[in-house]
Amino acid sequence: MSVIYDMLRYVGVGPQYRGYRYLSVAVELVIQHGGGDVQVTKAIYPAIAQRYNTTGDCVERDIRTAIRRAWESGGQETLSALAGHPLEQRPTNRQFICLLADQLRRAAQESPVGMLWVQLLTEE
Repeated sequence: MSVIYDMLRYVGVGPQYRGYRYLSVAVELVIQHGGGDVQVTKAIYPAIAQRYNTTGDCVERDIRTAIRRAWESGGQETLSALAGHPLEQRPTNRQFICLLADQLRRAAQESPVGMLWVQLLTEE
């Protein structure tokens, strides 16, 4: 999980936001899911809400707030670099989560240590 926390801080999402924890779990769940069609509203938010004893709506809002704050504090350039193209507007929650998960998957494929990390992360 520390790799996910590092990535979140890198893009400007700090631990002072509840969305920071929720985003870390969301990215982990997407990596475990293996990509494809990720149902954020129907699967990811409820799983996080249950884990933190809150509602899916609160999870969604707190994630959106964390992304917005990161975007407004200069995260546009970093996120654009990760995306590989300029981002004209703030990414949606789903786009943000999938972008980070994809970046971490790619990093894992390029490094034996990274691959070990993904294997450990996806063990259930």
